[in-house]
Amino acid sequence: MNNAVEAFRTVCRKVMSCWTALNLAVDNGWGGDSSEQKREALITQLIDFCLSKKQLYTDEVEDLLFDKMQTLFNVDIEDQSEVEIARLLVQLHNTCSTGDLSFAVELNEKLTKCSTEHCKVKDEVVEASSGESDDDTEGEGQDGEDGQDAGAAKGAGAKPRPRKTEELEDGWTKVL
Repeated sequence: MNNAVEAFRTVCRKVMSCWTALNLAVDNGWGGDSSEQKREALITQLIDFCLSKKQLYTDEVEDLLFDKMQTLFNVDIEDQSEVEIARLLVQLHNTCSTGDLSFAVELNEKLTKCSTEHCKVKDEVVEASSGESDDDTEGEGQDGEDGQDAGAAKGAGAKPRPRKTEELEDGWTKVL
């Protein structure tokens, strides 16, 4: 049984290290300066929670993941990835608790840490000009008060960056 617990711990850590939402939160510092420590605390708490249960339910794990990501990293998970993580961990828990390590071995071999290199957030601050207004309730329409085109006023002093694209084989265009 000790091998099963160790297998669960190891593979659970690997599953969490492959979770894109968690990796993005840590890589981009959404948990503040202590994002790495928060990731470790989340994983440790998750493992302890799972191992403390004889019968583990998917919704319990989902709720824990969703709540912790929200409180520790201020992340609202919209892609339902916590559901998939919870399903994997419950299946891992159920098989390991019976002494069957085949799923743990299979999952451990299949998982590879994802790269978030293309998902980096670029901090770009664009200052709004003092004459800009979000509402057109003063009857200005498309032109400003002095007859200047509204589009020209919004872009004053800032040149739009041309988008870099790459044509893929299957007809899709990748924005770089």
